Amino acid sequence: MIQKVWLAFTGLVSILVIIFTLLLINATQLLSAILVRPFSEMAFRRYNTGCAAFIWRWCIIAVEKVQAVPIIFTGDELPQNENAVIISNHQELTDVLFMLSIAERSGRLRDLKWFGKDALKHVPAFGWGLRFIDCVFLKRDWTKDQTSIEATFENLYKNKIPLWLINFMEGTRATPSKIKASQAHAERTGLKPLKNLLLPRPRGFIATIRGLKEQLHAVYDVTLSSEDHPFSLKELVFGPIRPMHIHIRRYPIEALPKSDAELTAWCRTLFENKDQMIENFKATHQFPATHA
Repeated sequence: MIQKVWLAFTGLVSILVIIFTLLLINATQLLSAILVRPFSEMAFRRYNTGCAAFIWRWCIIAVEKVQAVPIIFTGDELPQNENAVIISNHQELTDVLFMLSIAERSGRLRDLKWFGKDALKHVPAFGWGLRFIDCVFLKRDWTKDQTSIEATFENLYKNKIPLWLINFMEGTRATPSKIKASQAHAERTGLKPLKNLLLPRPRGFIATIRGLKEQLHAVYDVTLSSEDHPFSLKELVFGPIRPMHIHIRRYPIEALPKSDAELTAWCRTLFENKDQMIENFKATHQFPATHA
């Protein structure tokens, strides 16, 4: 009982400290936009990515040291300092925290960027901070998103900005009700229904490949899972703490298909394989040790 109370206390304190620190950092980021950006875009970008890396390291400490969540990595070893797009399944809000752990181990925490919902950029602390580091915000309507996505990638490419771009390609968390709706949509459209995931939304990914061109070195396929049920934020704060399993596959950019239609099919096959891997995990409570 004492251990459970202590776990809840440390978890809540960690969250409050991180949010308070973020709000202070937001204020300095706003000042940097006024006082630094007009004179040096590079200095402005360096300051803000440094701010992001600082707060993300505190998030990692909170997860891995304070709450002591065991993280079990399998699959491919990732090279250091490589520009990449990271495709991941999305179960819970905590998925974001575990993506930080992957980036830190690859020396890319400072270069993290995210595909996120448009409403997120209005959220104090976390959302405000993302606006300063060239993240891609989506309304999930391609006719509204296309122009802003292409402009963002043009800026990243033109300025040769190093990046690790996280894309939760399902577009939202894969809850049971959303999985059921996705399965119904798959059956209506002649696609293969997935048991544990939502159908991927590949347009943003294809725009990334087209917009960043040779600046990208690889695509990383990340599969997250934990025993019995997804690892929730409530569980992270109050316990019980369980291991998080992370399986990674690396695909060199030159190995990807060339046409949009082929890339779309590639994404769907990727998610079918990912879905089967999660289904196998339910029975074995482990991912394969190496690249399948």
